[in-house]
Amino acid sequence: MTHEAVRDRYDELASSYDETARKFGWSTPAMVGQELERLPALAGDALVIGVGTGLDLDAVKAKASGSVLALDIAPRMIEAALDKHPDVRGITTDFFAWDGPGSAFELIVCGGMLEFVRDFAGFFERAAELLTPGGYLVVTHELLIEGHPDYGPKAGSPGGSCRRPTQDLLSAAGSSRLKLARLRHFVAWTGVGAPVVYEMGVLRRRR
Repeated sequence: MTHEAVRDRYDELASSYDETARKFGWSTPAMVGQELERLPALAGDALVIGVGTGLDLDAVKAKASGSVLALDIAPRMIEAALDKHPDVRGITTDFFAWDGPGSAFELIVCGGMLEFVRDFAGFFERAAELLTPGGYLVVTHELLIEGHPDYGPKAGSPGGSCRRPTQDLLSAAGSSRLKLARLRHFVAWTGVGAPVVYEMGVLRRRR
C-alpha cells in the first residue's frame, strides 16, 4: 500500500476501530502490556510509532516514568488516541519523514506497522538512533503478510505471501546497534475463524 493509501484507509477505520478490536478479540495491547511488565523500571521517555487509537497507551504510560510521544500517519486515528489520553503528546507524521531528536527515548513501541514498512534497514537504524543506550524497542507484526509490495511470490506460498520473522528482518537490515532480547508468538485476533499469528520482538540498543 502507498503512504496515502495507508493514511486514508486508517482514517476510514478510526471511528469504528475500537469497537472492531473488541468484537474480534484484538489481543495485541494486552500482549504488549504483559511484555512491558517484564521490563525493568524505566525512568525515561517513551515513543509509540503507529499509535492508532491508543490501545497500547495505558501499558506504555504505566511502564515509562517520563513523557510519552505518539506518532501516526492517520490524523483521525491519532485524534482518537489523544481524546482518550490528553496527557500524551501526538504528532501526525510518517515515521520516516519525522525529524525527531536522537537518543531521546528509553522505550519505543511499534505495533502492527512493520507490515507497511519497505525500508527495514532504515526503520531499525532510525529506531536505534532514537533510543538511549540500553533502551528497548518492542515491535509486533503479522508473520503472514499478504500481497506486500516488496515481496514477490514464493514457492508454496499463495498470493505472494511470505513469512518474515523479526530476527530475519533485523538481519536483513544489517543493524549492529540493536540486539534481539526476547521473542514470542501469540494469536492477535481471537474472535476470527482462522488464527492470526503475530510475533513480538523485544530488542535492546547496545550500550
